[in-house]
Amino acid sequence: MKVLIVSETLNEGGAEMFVLRLARRLKGSGTDVTVLNMNAAYENRKMTAQFPEVPVIRMKMPFLKAVEKLDEWLMRLAIDFSFRYFFQSKIIKKKFAKQYDVIHTNYSRIDHLFARIKRKTDSFRHLITVHGDYSDQYYRSEKGERTGWLNVKKKIRLITDNADEIAVVSEEQRSFFTSLFNVPPQKIYKIYYGFESLSTENIPSAKSDPFTIGMVARGTGQKGWQLLIDAFLKLPPGCKLVLAGGGKYMDALKEKYKDHSNILFTGFHPNPAELIKTFDVFVLPSQYPYESLPNAIIEALYCGKPVIASRAGEIEAMITDESTGEKAGYVIDISGTSKATEELYKHLFYLSRHPEQVKAFSEVAKRCFNRFRMDICVDAYTELYKKMLQ
Repeated sequence: MKVLIVSETLNEGGAEMFVLRLARRLKGSGTDVTVLNMNAAYENRKMTAQFPEVPVIRMKMPFLKAVEKLDEWLMRLAIDFSFRYFFQSKIIKKKFAKQYDVIHTNYSRIDHLFARIKRKTDSFRHLITVHGDYSDQYYRSEKGERTGWLNVKKKIRLITDNADEIAVVSEEQRSFFTSLFNVPPQKIYKIYYGFESLSTENIPSAKSDPFTIGMVARGTGQKGWQLLIDAFLKLPPGCKLVLAGGGKYMDALKEKYKDHSNILFTGFHPNPAELIKTFDVFVLPSQYPYESLPNAIIEALYCGKPVIASRAGEIEAMITDESTGEKAGYVIDISGTSKATEELYKHLFYLSRHPEQVKAFSEVAKRCFNRFRMDICVDAYTELYKKMLQ
């Protein structure tokens, strides 16, 4: 069985990390798997360097900047055509469509590109994993907002009609496809991401001194960085804030708070669990309305850290022990920024003063992690690949 796992880019992000982790374990279990990065110019080499055993094909495109500029003009003119995807489809048909048994895509635009090719050739089985971008594209387009993708509803329909199977990571995503696009329930599989340490040894839980609050996420404003900083600055002296994320937005925050010695900006971290183990509590107050299954929360649970996160996607279920109903932290509503800041501050202040509660949440976190073990994820995808080929 030859499997090609396709990603739009290999920049830092949950979907990209999922692709690399899954490929790594599939390779280790004997599956002939290759990762295809559709945009060689967009890759975080520090991240991919953590997976030396994963074979990666990097699709290069001559005159990429010129092609992107042409596509940008077509989008402004509301012309539904992409030179980039036109050229990429030619390459895919020639080099990939007939060489792999299963092609597993991981981004809506790439899902659409391969679904179009499959509709014409039917030379491979096509699986898509949904990471949150479908809801974003669909609901924004319904509001009349520009999403960088024209005729969204029509394209999602083409994907659901031609993909063989659909893997989702939340009940919200399952409902999205069944209720809005009438996808048969038996075509949808809910499979959680899996995690395992890149180290050969388990990462121990390290005691932080002073009380350390931390966040790891993509470096965009919607992840809630400013909200966390505002809540942190209300705390009394003696606490430390560690923020791990790269990009221009984070650079601007670092400059803004350069005089605060108790706020540490680490930049992108290739192995977040190594950093999370030094936290007392992990926070993700994401203001992104289509959050699904954040990898960073899985890593926080792995490290046995209490979690404070926004009520979005599958987050509340992630930090809830299925057998007891106990939570590994708090979920907060982000609808009102000032109210959310105050609620986050109160939870942080309480935990900073009650180590026994931190310890109790930590025990629940370790139990919650069990459903995110990498072997469970790999077994589920391996069985799905086999089913598709029967």
